[in-house]
Amino acid sequence: MFLKSIGIPAVMAGALCLTAQTALAECKPSLTQAGEAAVSRTLVAFPTSFWAWKKAAREKYGEAFDNWSSASNRRIDCVQESVAGAKRWICTRTAEPCDRAEKSAKIPRIEASRLQRGDKGEQVERLQQWLNLHGYAIEVDGNFGSGTVRAVRDFQSREGIKVDGVVGRETQERLQA
Repeated sequence: MFLKSIGIPAVMAGALCLTAQTALAECKPSLTQAGEAAVSRTLVAFPTSFWAWKKAAREKYGEAFDNWSSASNRRIDCVQESVAGAKRWICTRTAEPCDRAEKSAKIPRIEASRLQRGDKGEQVERLQQWLNLHGYAIEVDGNFGSGTVRAVRDFQSREGIKVDGVVGRETQERLQA
């Protein structure tokens, strides 16, 4: 897998389609949102579509429904288009936002005071599960490797906290809120 932290396979045509079902009871009507046009599909267009969808879901249905991994009937389409005379990637996400409370209640809380690159074990698995709940597609393997570091840094950046790739108290509080 190439860029496993955001779920992009190495070989990919012009469009990407992912679907998933959730067993959560309360879901809202389907919501579609495009991310920013970008030169890079994997490093910019794909993640910005995640944050754009999350923001749109929060604005329309409230914070309980802003979690991509809790959504039902998820679909992501990435296409290359001409924008201002240049080829750019645009990813669009469509899903039915569902209440994330039930799903987050099933993930054990992180008990370590600090996690960082190179750490291994159950606490890292919990971190990876929480990151996945926030829309990242990280393999839950208990290894705080490069994919987990990228996801943590991206999460920290999006949350407006110190971007260091280290999961301390503030990052844990935001992840588990």
